[in-house]
Amino acid sequence: MTNRLTLLVHGTPKIGKSWLGESCPGPVLVLDGEGSTDYLKRKNRIQWDPAKPPPTGLGPNDLVVVRALTWQTVVLVDQWLQSGKHEFNSFVIDTLTQLQKECKKTISSAAFDDTRQWGQLLEKMEVMAQKWAVLVDHPKKPLYAVVCITQTEERDKIQRPDVQGGLRRSLGSFFDVIGYLRPRFEEGQLLPTRELCIAPYPGIEAGDRTDDLTTFFKNGIIPNPDITELVRLLNATEASK
Repeated sequence: MTNRLTLLVHGTPKIGKSWLGESCPGPVLVLDGEGSTDYLKRKNRIQWDPAKPPPTGLGPNDLVVVRALTWQTVVLVDQWLQSGKHEFNSFVIDTLTQLQKECKKTISSAAFDDTRQWGQLLEKMEVMAQKWAVLVDHPKKPLYAVVCITQTEERDKIQRPDVQGGLRRSLGSFFDVIGYLRPRFEEGQLLPTRELCIAPYPGIEAGDRTDDLTTFFKNGIIPNPDITELVRLLNATEASK
C-alpha cells in the first residue's frame, strides 16, 4: 500500500469509536486511556507493557493494547513507535481527550502560573499529535493508518473534537480526514448501525483532505465504516488514475 490514512474521529460516548479503531489494518496498536478496548472482539487482544520490547510474531488479526494510566506510559509508547522497531501496521489513540488530562496532571503541580502551564500542555500535546500523524511516513516502519479518537463537544453550535486549549485550533490540520461518528438509522431495522460523516455539514466539524473518499461515498457519508477498507479504497482509487 502506498496511500496511507490519518484520521481524526470524534463522537459521543458509546457510539462505537473504539469499534472503528479496531477495524484498522493489523497488527493494530491501541493506546487505551479509558479501558474502551475491554469488549472488542473482532481481533485477538494482547496486553503490552511498553517498559518491555513490543510483542513479536504478530498477524493481521492481532490487537495490541497499552493501558495509558500515566503520561510516562504515553511517552514510552511514542519512543517505540519512533524507533520503528515494532510490527504494528496501525496505531489508534483512544482517546486523546483522556490523554490530554493525563498530560495536564504532569504539570498541575509545577511552580508556574496558569498561563504558563497551559502553554506547556499545548506544546506537549501538539508535538505528540504531530509526531503520531506522520508515522505513516516513518522512514523505517511506515504505518498504514493512524487514528486519533476524541470525545465530541458542542462549541458555537457545532459538534467538534473535545480537546482543550489551543489544540482545538491545530489538531485537525495534522490529519487527512476529520470524521464525525454517529448513529445510522435504516428502514426496517430496530437498532441503528453507524456512519462516519466526513463532509462539513452545518453543525458538524468534518473534512476530507484526500477528496477521494468524499467522491466515492455519496454525500460524504460512510455507512458502517471499516478503516482497512478505506485504506484499500484509497489505494485502488490511486491505481485507477
